[in-house]
Amino acid sequence: MARPIKLFWRIVILLFASLCAVTCREFDAPTDGDSDITAPNITIAELNRLAGDKSLTITEPLRIAGYVTTSDRESNFHKTLIIQDSTGAVEIMAGIYGLHNIYPLGHYLSVELQGCAIGRHYGVLQIGLPAKEYSGYPTGYFSSRILLDRHIACHSTTSIIEPRELTISQIDKSLCGLLVRINNLELSSLLYPDMWEINTEGTWHGYNIFSTADGEEIMVYTSDYATYAEHAVPIGAVSLTGILQYGKLGDRECYMIKMRSEQDCRAL
Repeated sequence: MARPIKLFWRIVILLFASLCAVTCREFDAPTDGDSDITAPNITIAELNRLAGDKSLTITEPLRIAGYVTTSDRESNFHKTLIIQDSTGAVEIMAGIYGLHNIYPLGHYLSVELQGCAIGRHYGVLQIGLPAKEYSGYPTGYFSSRILLDRHIACHSTTSIIEPRELTISQIDKSLCGLLVRINNLELSSLLYPDMWEINTEGTWHGYNIFSTADGEEIMVYTSDYATYAEHAVPIGAVSLTGILQYGKLGDRECYMIKMRSEQDCRAL
């Protein structure tokens, strides 16, 4: 449950902001003529360190910024979007549909954090409103365009973030939320007929397992509402691109990739 930041965290935030002003010039706003951009005063990595594994409500005038790396056009992302700077990524709990029309892929967003809640879900740092007391989630949705406009500005500056190419052995929790790509994977869900959570039908919806030739595995989650949910998963070697997450499937802890579209799976 979200709660106000106490004195200790106020001091930590002010130290972060001061340090950022001196050492984080590379994360300043782009200078390509988009004159309405206000530069961030904290990086996403610093915000991640501040959050840790807690849910917090930000009371200081902090600001982050980054480029949109997801799209809800094919409905695998539901009322949320992710932005990324050169230090990390966060998920914005927008709470409305059609986000690809409001915050298009690759556009630069700045986010005013004062009054927002931050917390971690599936390993990914989220930004939203403070969650209701009865909620089991770390943050709540903004759920209205008025509230989104109060906290988020979308600028005309654009840059398509390239996925970070990784092997499964290189993955760790600090990378959750980033756009990643893993090559040379093959569908192996059929090897797990007794795991009811795993889709053994050869289609995308739900959880699928992909493996390397060395037996390393990663999950892929696809919403039942995704436009390609009932399409067949390609057979043979593929590369997978998407947002890295970390979660639990039954008693099994695992890393997962959440694709943005069917085109994020590419045959090799």
